[in-house]
Amino acid sequence: MRKIKDSAVLQQTVTDFYDHLFVGRDPDFDLPLDRLARLRLATKRYPRITTAQRRNYISAIEQNYLPILKANWKDIPAWKAVFEAIIPAKDVKGAFADAVVKAMGYSDMRKKEFPAIFQQLEIKTCIYCHSQLTLIVTKELYSRKYGIYNKGDIKKRSAKLELDHFHAKSDYPFLSTTFYNLYPVCANCNKSKNDKACSFELYTDNDLLDSYRFKVTPASIIDYWRTGNKEDIQIEFHHLQGSEAERVIFDNMFDILEIYKTQKDVVEELLHKKKVYNKAYRDNLTRDFAKLFPDPALIKRLIIGNYDEPKDIHKRPMAKFTQDIAMNIRLIKKIK
Repeated sequence: MRKIKDSAVLQQTVTDFYDHLFVGRDPDFDLPLDRLARLRLATKRYPRITTAQRRNYISAIEQNYLPILKANWKDIPAWKAVFEAIIPAKDVKGAFADAVVKAMGYSDMRKKEFPAIFQQLEIKTCIYCHSQLTLIVTKELYSRKYGIYNKGDIKKRSAKLELDHFHAKSDYPFLSTTFYNLYPVCANCNKSKNDKACSFELYTDNDLLDSYRFKVTPASIIDYWRTGNKEDIQIEFHHLQGSEAERVIFDNMFDILEIYKTQKDVVEELLHKKKVYNKAYRDNLTRDFAKLFPDPALIKRLIIGNYDEPKDIHKRPMAKFTQDIAMNIRLIKKIK
């Protein structure tokens, strides 16, 4: 629901990742380029695809292997056009797409290589719903020096997430291992989206990062203070970029509003905190507990019970929702 601004640092991280892609793999690991060569030379026939088309498609991947893997989100549409001209996506679907994805080594990289880069980037929450964790956990460390690794280096990771292909791998299997096409998501959102198109693109080069925003209706706040019943709280979900129709599609695809309607107790707590933590009280906390809170911003985090700055939204589930509501009711100031 909040985009990530692409940067030179991120691009360099991606470049370094692919430049050292299979370092640490066993010498007998079946490299994707070898798999692709076998697929190109194989005699198996695929529906709707001629032998020449198959060979041209695979050759295009082989000749542009690293540029495709490193392709920026802005470059991907051009690569799609290149491969669409060889075999239309509608004809790629099925057994041929599955064969290309397998040859690209997606399943192997999903277990070993991709967890490393996503652990480094610290995207710890589903980028679609923001309500579920997407974690990479360390399973095992090296106990002594081994090859290029030293004691304490990570030996094995476990991915507690799923990777959604923004451009479906069933249509564009050559993008199955391209970083900018892989979104860390929860199982529910991945299942809901499947291979359907989604308007929300994670990366951008501008400063308009928020695509959606939560609000609580002023009238329902009045009703809540009158009745004390949290069910009177009415939560809204708004589209900030593009069309309202896109918001509806996104909301329906991932059940966003229904998910967050179950979190009215969070809104209730924030409303009470608004009453208790007025400016005078917060100023007293800052003054009286200066050693405990050397950074006044930490007080805001403690008050709302989550990260209070938009740049940290991907670090913890519910951060987006909590921030939006806290700013909406003026418990914390709006931060762009």
